[in-house]
Amino acid sequence: MKFTVITIAYNEEKNIAKTMQSVLGQDYDGLEYLIIDGGSSDNTVETAKKLAKESGRDVKIYSEPDFGIYNAMNRGITRASGDYVIFMNAGDSFYKDTILSDIAEQIQQNGKAVYYGQAYLMKNGRCVGKNTTKHKMLLKGKMPIHQSVASPLSLLKKYYFNETYKIRGDYDWILKCHKAGVKFVNMDFPVCSYDCSGLSARASAKKLLRQETLAIRRDIYPVIGRICEQLGM
Repeated sequence: MKFTVITIAYNEEKNIAKTMQSVLGQDYDGLEYLIIDGGSSDNTVETAKKLAKESGRDVKIYSEPDFGIYNAMNRGITRASGDYVIFMNAGDSFYKDTILSDIAEQIQQNGKAVYYGQAYLMKNGRCVGKNTTKHKMLLKGKMPIHQSVASPLSLLKKYYFNETYKIRGDYDWILKCHKAGVKFVNMDFPVCSYDCSGLSARASAKKLLRQETLAIRRDIYPVIGRICEQLGM
């Protein structure tokens, strides 16, 4: 079984090394690693190329302007060849170097599904919390941290991310999977450390996050969406 790990980056020269070292340090051999850079003007690409060469791993680096994070993620999907895909964006990292092996074991036991685990929330190098959200909370507008999710490439290519959303395209995707009856498996162990300084985690983005969550839920589950909205959920 092959994993594709995709890192989205733009002017991330301060963070790209940490993320790449976390991915390239995995003890799992069946790894394809894609760096999708948005045309950085700093040394992000140069740093990535240096680390890729030193690793001897299957690393492909693409640098071109994009139209937002979900456009960049979709570009990664079209270039992926693994059975499962994990997005580990610049600044984020795997919890330990056996995570891909641990996920592969879960897949062998449970078959095709969307797999997810826990995420440590990091801010300025310090842990400020832990996300243990389960997929059963999706209709309440909550979801596992996307960096803790391993998705079948076939599902990502079936739906792709809706690029009209700025920060909740991942929620739209996973809710579509939920409605389609896709199997979800909670691995119930830490998968990643998530950088809370990202756009969707900022206090200034709370209003947009709420707006997009309501719009997505209304679109995919119209009746339930209206009920949840009336209940303030």
